[in-house]
Amino acid sequence: MVEVVLESQHPPPPSFKIGTDDDWMVEWRRCKDDDPEWPVIQSEVSTAPFPFLLRTREGWYLEPDPLHSLARRLIAPTVSLLILTLLVHSMEPGLVKIGFLSEAIAGSYRIGLLDYPKMLLVAFPIFLLPIVSRMVANLRDIRRQNAYIESPLESPVISLVNERNGVR
Repeated sequence: MVEVVLESQHPPPPSFKIGTDDDWMVEWRRCKDDDPEWPVIQSEVSTAPFPFLLRTREGWYLEPDPLHSLARRLIAPTVSLLILTLLVHSMEPGLVKIGFLSEAIAGSYRIGLLDYPKMLLVAFPIFLLPIVSRMVANLRDIRRQNAYIESPLESPVISLVNERNGVR
């Protein structure tokens, strides 16, 4: 067991305890009056993530599903297609009159009390592709994350050497 006092100029993080007393344990708390004289270590304390965690997704993070990347790449083209379809639909009478647009794809289908443009019935499902692929990717990520959580890691093997200047 190693017990030390950590002194820092920065405000400490909240108290926490990981592990159990009969196994490996890490505990962070304020010093108490009845604590014995423990070795003192001067160090910087911060709650900010380590820089290597900010610039990489390695370590205990799971790789994101490749569908996320596909969904991001699909957003701009599908939104552009939807806007173009709505623009063409707004100019449809003039485009049909000059012969630029065929009567077969111009016009609307009446479903119930509403009219739905024919081109929009094709463009809107394509517009939904990034949303649906993102939902599928999130569900696959959650499934992989739950599988990762259900198979816990073995207890770590830690060795410490007590030196005159502190713990190494």
